[in-house]
Amino acid sequence: MALSSLFESGYDAEVKIGIKDQKFSVSARKMLQYKTPMLWLQGDQVTEWIVGGPFVDANNKAHPHLAGRFAI
Repeated sequence: MALSSLFESGYDAEVKIGIKDQKFSVSARKMLQYKTPMLWLQGDQVTEWIVGGPFVDANNKAHPHLAGRFAI
């Protein structure tokens, strides 16, 4: 499988959290668009990429301590 196939399928995984009155999120699709994922496994039966980055608020400002990591 190629990364382009993920984008064509509309794939996304998103985590949203709230801390007091602030909301933060992290999206696998957004990270894959702006970061190069690490190829973890590649073969006839499985392909896996790992990508990670910070949780961001509505203004796209990164939280100083929270990060998400996706194994896709």
